[in-house]
Amino acid sequence: TLEPRTSSPLARLNAIREELARLRTLEAKHSGERDAIRETERKLHESIETAVKQIAVIEMEMNAQQVQAAALERTIADEIRAAEANQSKKRGFWSRGESGGDSKRVREARRELKSLDKQQHTERDRLDRLRDELRALQQRETANAGRLRETDDRVAAIQTRILFYEDQLGVLICSNHDSL
Repeated sequence: TLEPRTSSPLARLNAIREELARLRTLEAKHSGERDAIRETERKLHESIETAVKQIAVIEMEMNAQQVQAAALERTIADEIRAAEANQSKKRGFWSRGESGGDSKRVREARRELKSLDKQQHTERDRLDRLRDELRALQQRETANAGRLRETDDRVAAIQTRILFYEDQLGVLICSNHDSL
């Protein structure tokens, strides 16, 4: 704060210089804070892009797994129908044909299907975690953007005050020069 206008021009000049020094220090501090916030914003943006890419990859893998599971289910159904057709032909009075058990191919397909189900469950859990992480990152990005706007506004206000005091300093110096 400056002294009243009734003080000597030299005292006013010193007060303006002190205020300018204080404002420039404050500007440097807030500019540093703004730079740190921008760096945080950059890192958040990178993290969001990474999460989005990971989600896309997992979704593609899950789609491929669903296609594979559907193919396995068709294979199982076809093998069971074929086995039932063969059994009805082999049934005789003394027939010792295959006892209604599944063929090796059906057992392998069921094993693969069970494995796929486990993988899909794991991938679904991973996808849910990634989506939660993405939401959290987006919330942090929104909060960070608000902080950046506030810091930009503070720096702009400080710069305006600096310009005002620099103008006052110029006026004071010119008036002192003219009075000499």
